Amino acid sequence: MKEKNKLLLLTSFFLFLSCLIFLVSGSEMLLLPLIKNPEIPLGNLTTAIGLIAFPIWVYLAFQLNKNTPPLILKFLKFNVVLNILWWPIGRYLSGNWKNSFKNIPEKSELFKNYTFLILGITLVIILFYFILLIYKRITQKTLF
Repeated sequence: MKEKNKLLLLTSFFLFLSCLIFLVSGSEMLLLPLIKNPEIPLGNLTTAIGLIAFPIWVYLAFQLNKNTPPLILKFLKFNVVLNILWWPIGRYLSGNWKNSFKNIPEKSELFKNYTFLILGITLVIILFYFILLIYKRITQKTLF
């Protein structure tokens, strides 16, 4: 793996981890506006960065293993695109950059499901990858 990719792997890991810790902390800073007009809260930017960094980190980590099936890498690339579109889709559905769904419960539910979907795709790919590794090791009779 090139040094540039290793640096990107570490950067995406630390970005994801930092965003996750910041979001889980529930800090009041997440509600602070980055820009007043249109109002864009820091929490939305943090979430968007974390959502993009997570599948990039997984993709680069899987690239380290030369035996990773190309189809898994293609699914991860597609998922990166879906994660990049998270905030614009939220903007489209809510009509604002805060992703505030006042009086639009159907669109709010749709956006929530989209968020779970893009996170779930990455998690399912990771799970499938490890099941595939275990299966390969069992069939080769060398589990560990």
